[in-house]
Amino acid sequence: MSNKINDVVLPMGIIIKLKDLGITLIEADYQGSGDSGQIENFTYYSNDDVVDDIPNDVHENIESMFYGQLEYTEDWYNNEGGYGTINFNLNNLSVKIDESIRYTETKDTQYSFYIKPE
Repeated sequence: MSNKINDVVLPMGIIIKLKDLGITLIEADYQGSGDSGQIENFTYYSNDDVVDDIPNDVHENIESMFYGQLEYTEDWYNNEGGYGTINFNLNNLSVKIDESIRYTETKDTQYSFYIKPE
């Protein structure tokens, strides 16, 4: 299933900083349940290499953008919650979110029997 989320505004200065750092892909995992959730494990890639030294202002803008986009997805942080991965491709400025939602399923079954007096 593919759903388009609202387009995102990201300051051009942040995009330029990311491109100057050679960043081609940003990946992050998220998970939540019980009325809370968080994005974690941000990984910044320059092609296949991991880049560790990301300026705080850049990271904070990316984190804020990711949280903003998650507001348009399924309810990933309430009840049983959910989890997923966010990918921001700097080559074409696209964001892809792969999400899994946990839920409790109920199966109703009815049994009947007769009483046999002794």
